[in-house]
Amino acid sequence: MSNSSSDEEEIGKDDILPQTQANEIKPNHPDYYKLTLRDPGQEGRKASRIYFLRNFNNWVKACLINKYTFKIGKNASILDLCCGRGGDLLKFFQSNIKIYVGSDIVEELLLNAMDRIEKIKNERFQNKKFNTKCILIEDDLSGPNSILLKKIPDKVEFDIVACQFALHYHFESEERIRQFLKNVVTKLNPGEYFFGTIIDSDVLIKRLRSMNNNKEFIQNNPYKGQKFTFGNDFYSVKFFQKRFPKDKPFGIRYFFLEDSIDTRDSEGNVSYVYEYLIMFKVLVDLAKEYELELIEDFNFEEFYERNLKEVDQESISIYLELFNRMVKVEKNDKSARMQWDIIKLYKVFCFRKIPKGKTIEDFEKYTCVHSTTNFDWNMKPELKLQNFFK
Repeated sequence: MSNSSSDEEEIGKDDILPQTQANEIKPNHPDYYKLTLRDPGQEGRKASRIYFLRNFNNWVKACLINKYTFKIGKNASILDLCCGRGGDLLKFFQSNIKIYVGSDIVEELLLNAMDRIEKIKNERFQNKKFNTKCILIEDDLSGPNSILLKKIPDKVEFDIVACQFALHYHFESEERIRQFLKNVVTKLNPGEYFFGTIIDSDVLIKRLRSMNNNKEFIQNNPYKGQKFTFGNDFYSVKFFQKRFPKDKPFGIRYFFLEDSIDTRDSEGNVSYVYEYLIMFKVLVDLAKEYELELIEDFNFEEFYERNLKEVDQESISIYLELFNRMVKVEKNDKSARMQWDIIKLYKVFCFRKIPKGKTIEDFEKYTCVHSTTNFDWNMKPELKLQNFFK
């Protein structure tokens, strides 16, 4: 594990900005997504300025899902946290999973996911049986009143827990991230996997620091007149501080001003939603307290290099086929090259649940027992979305 670029002790007056409440929407609140719920569909995504970035992100997620569902084998059980409108449903269904449980804080997004499941079932599984059982649960997964564990019977556990591009919202406080990790580990089978995608805080902070000492970075930064703000034509990031004390790793706010959730009022004015910086070493240390051992940790750029050049030939052919199908890049595409700057702001992670007294080696020949096979899927849930599909 490399030393974090965020290890700072003192904050001076020139190192912070006033954190105004104007035009802000707080994460972990249902209104967070209120004005951005409409699914733009495939054509809408193609029209996006960051279409290449979105496709690349989907390729990364497809590789992760393919890799770890393959390790489990057929009939895997999936817990998809912060699932949104179900953007990864097809990726999971194509891996022949048996159980899919998705949870999100926003009911409307789960309704979108419900529609997507029906659409996938009708359009992609016309000539073969659709065997995946699906449940959607509305919940604030890191809140003090989280109900996820109450809505899934104690005997039911999962082979994979996933969280894509959302873990940072739970780094608002230590209490929140601990509650989230409790939800992860309590329902995860011993020896199995918790993976996802997050902002690479070391890269983000390195760019923040480069504003003052990297001539090329300063010259190419269109936001150099704005304090603690950097980016290019496709994104910008605004911090409220440039130093980060070790004893205050939670609730560090920043705005991601391009590829982020935003809302607009009736006059078209944008209200940006802030995110919370994930101090990765802090996350790893906390995860160990919940029997989660880090086994994979790569920046997206390194993930790309490893999966298309450095793994075994069979895996390369699979990931390359996925890349050519999902991420079409035109020659001399300047916008794609600029979006690489955003791609390098992210990383993948994977933890494995290793109970106390055990080691990873104890699970190398581990054969999964799918405890979900005896789950009573006809239970009568209190949440109207919880058991919509039979």
